[in-house]
Amino acid sequence: AGLRGPRAAAARVRAPEEFVNVLAGASGGQSAGTHHSSGNTLPLVARPWGFNHWAPQTTDERTSWWFDAGADTFRGIRCTHQPSPWIGDYGWFLLRPLTGFSGDEWLGFTSYRQEGTLQPHRMDLTLGPCGVRLELAPTAHGAILRVTFPPSMAPEQRRICAWVPPGADKDEDERHAKAAGRATGRCRAGAEGIDLESRRFAGGVPAGADFALHARLEADGLRAVEDPPECFELDAQYEPMNMAGQGRSAETSAARCQARCGGVRGCAHFTFWPDGGCHL
Repeated sequence: AGLRGPRAAAARVRAPEEFVNVLAGASGGQSAGTHHSSGNTLPLVARPWGFNHWAPQTTDERTSWWFDAGADTFRGIRCTHQPSPWIGDYGWFLLRPLTGFSGDEWLGFTSYRQEGTLQPHRMDLTLGPCGVRLELAPTAHGAILRVTFPPSMAPEQRRICAWVPPGADKDEDERHAKAAGRATGRCRAGAEGIDLESRRFAGGVPAGADFALHARLEADGLRAVEDPPECFELDAQYEPMNMAGQGRSAETSAARCQARCGGVRGCAHFTFWPDGGCHL
């Protein structure tokens, strides 16, 4: 038995995906060897039953705890196959735009939460300090990515970097890859594109199996450059107030800090903090 007639008609929602909060349950992370999560979820952007999922990475942790909804940093867009921080990832890699400056940990990329959009079907993030905009729409096996650089960035600074971070020597996938005479990740410039292989966290693959995620990045007019250090250079070993070199001075923007570096003889690196600090 059941209802019939107009009252039995299901309510139709024009865009039900607009109601999904992919950040629900994604607060928490890893700190000092401890883990905390409000729901063990990740903000995955993907097609239903999609082969690859996409999410912002907020830390440089090379464990499964690479995202925290409360973080204010951006490490790149991660191609992931991980449903939860309690389950390991495999075959993953990062895409990250060059910000115009060295990718210093203390540079203070703006938070995706403040100026961005994360929904099941799209990602739209604006990153500091230059205002680079990332827009991503997932496909069944990949994604379409559009990057808008501000006019202030010189053409030679406008880069998208693809990276497969290496693991620790003790990691199972690193040991297996070394025994087989290959790396866990590789990026190579090809004709009008970049060919990428990732064997990260593939230790459970049967012996002798040549497992890898093979990806290709393509774009009209693309010029591929291998190993640009500006994209992933980190200075995590330094504390902001305890660094070698000249003392910290007050500046109001990263551009002013860069200009100051350009006016100081021998300056090859600068670090800017959002509270106004500039260190050469």
